[in-house]
Amino acid sequence: MFKKIFISFVLVITLAFMGCGPDKTEVEYPQEYFNATVISAVVDDGVTMTIESTGFKKFTVEVTVKEGLITSYEVTEHQETAAWGGVVIEDSGLIAAIIAGSANIDGIDLDDYVIIDAEADVTSSTTGEALIDVAKAAIKHFNDFYAE
Repeated sequence: MFKKIFISFVLVITLAFMGCGPDKTEVEYPQEYFNATVISAVVDDGVTMTIESTGFKKFTVEVTVKEGLITSYEVTEHQETAAWGGVVIEDSGLIAAIIAGSANIDGIDLDDYVIIDAEADVTSSTTGEALIDVAKAAIKHFNDFYAE
């Protein structure tokens, strides 16, 4: 009789702990995705991540994801050239499009937001692509570690 009770107890304890995995808030950083690296994350009203990427030059972004959608996206530091990558970051509307279109990041048409200099054969699309990579990384990181 004691043996049956003991085996039942061990079975109940084992089953109780089977669903327990590592705490989702104990993520090791950095985490690399695409052309973006998640440096840290803070869980509050959503998950706010600090992410680094490189357009023409390195930049840092704070992105908040809540329920799988981007609710905030702010470039906190960059050294992009003001007339090229800086314009895409600050004045192009791309960041607003990323927030509004975070349910379908791949559906954002970069051509609407980049500067093209056909004579010099350069565009600011490298910065735009990096900004989109940050958004993709934020959503993937959220889904990998914080989604319910």
